Amino acid sequence: MRAKATLAPPAAIAPRVAAGPLTSSAILGHRPPPGAPQEPMPQRIATIEWEAFTAKQLQIIKEALPKSSRIAILMNPTNAMHARTLPQEQAAADMLRVKLQRLEARDATELGTAFETATRERADVLHVYGDPLTLVQRVRIAGLAMRHRQPTMHFPREEVEAGGLLGFGPNLPHMWQNVGKYVDKILAARNPAIFR
Repeated sequence: MRAKATLAPPAAIAPRVAAGPLTSSAILGHRPPPGAPQEPMPQRIATIEWEAFTAKQLQIIKEALPKSSRIAILMNPTNAMHARTLPQEQAAADMLRVKLQRLEARDATELGTAFETATRERADVLHVYGDPLTLVQRVRIAGLAMRHRQPTMHFPREEVEAGGLLGFGPNLPHMWQNVGKYVDKILAARNPAIFR
């Protein structure tokens, strides 16, 4: 049996997760929304701790730009993962002795305002959280960063290739290319321990 993997936004995944345990599909890259049933542990192949990436990104910012003391976070308030990530980033910021400034952009029209606010409040770096909005608007974000002379940290490689300064995250194309293999092994009832 062959399996096909498709990346879907959290809103599309939530009804499937709420319907019960995942037996014929695997979802990587998103966790179920709060309150939705979790799949049984034996079916859980890998949990990617997205929150750990933000702490490492902060560390990389401090290593690359050691004088940074104010880091603005560009996030989409409609993305539930961003809200769950903030406490871990705040803990990392406290350890690194930097101040975080939260900037929100729900759509492309709010990006310019976010950059203006970061500049006005003297952010040293803009940490761009990974989101479909920022991925689609990556060229515009790179242009705004250049115009405002604002260094940026990104999650997906494509945003750095579009002109972002720094980036750290998983190799998403590789991950999605291989998810079908994992699903195939799950459906063939192989031992999940082999994936660790």
